[in-house]
Amino acid sequence: MADIMNITFVPYGNANMNGDKITCQHGDDECSGNSYEQCAIHLYPDTADHLPFVYCFANSPENHGSGSPDAAMEKCAGDANLEWDKIKACHDDADLALELQKAAADATPDDHTYTPWVVINGEVFESSFRNKFINAVCDAYTGDKPAACQSKYDEAKDIKCYKD
Repeated sequence: MADIMNITFVPYGNANMNGDKITCQHGDDECSGNSYEQCAIHLYPDTADHLPFVYCFANSPENHGSGSPDAAMEKCAGDANLEWDKIKACHDDADLALELQKAAADATPDDHTYTPWVVINGEVFESSFRNKFINAVCDAYTGDKPAACQSKYDEAKDIKCYKD
């Protein structure tokens, strides 16, 4: 599907920046996880490179409160063939990490009300099921549909979109 869409992933969630201080909705581990993801995106800007890392962590038990997020990040970097030492060095560089957090804050709309905040062709995508995302992409795409669109889920009729 990467050949029919551009994905911009902004790891920030419902965090808040106040000067040089960031506060995350789910605490310091979330802020640290966001920073690791921001560093991976910064160091590996091609979506095909960083998305497997982000996806791995999003689906790891450590991202849901069990175990060490740092250990999960290291494992996910290895699984995604990214250099963990570079990502960790970026994360541990306070100035660079703050710069990336501020950039993520700037890229996050002030009016977003939940996460993930997904925009497809200027319309906010709202769904309670992640697998509906592929249906929304396929429905919005006007070219020849790729193979992934041929086996769309039945829940597509439940997708809700509204103008930004």
